[in-house]
Amino acid sequence: MGFIKDTKVGSAVTDAARAIQEGRTVFLYRFNVPASNSSFSGPVSGAAEVIEGIERRGWRLAEMAYDGKQSTNGAVMLLFRLPPPMPAPEPPVHPQRQMEQQAPQWQTPPQWQGR
Repeated sequence: MGFIKDTKVGSAVTDAARAIQEGRTVFLYRFNVPASNSSFSGPVSGAAEVIEGIERRGWRLAEMAYDGKQSTNGAVMLLFRLPPPMPAPEPPVHPQRQMEQQAPQWQTPPQWQGR
């Protein structure tokens, strides 16, 4: 990558890490579109690298939108969310207890109860 692209990615990753440290669950990042991409179809220089860098910090891209009025060539608004925490795994069941849990439960027939 070039110096400017590296700087943009580094800044985005730093901001994403700071948001996690602050306890945020949502991170909104504005990426100004480079001038070379203003009227051409194709990849937006640096955008994929910014998204990849932020996702490496644990964020997941939830939504994105283009705003043509935020800067000279427009801006891409990237909304990231932290995935929900994974539930703790259940402790393993001891084999003897597992057999007890699976054993049929016998019940006294109603006509024999009270004898």
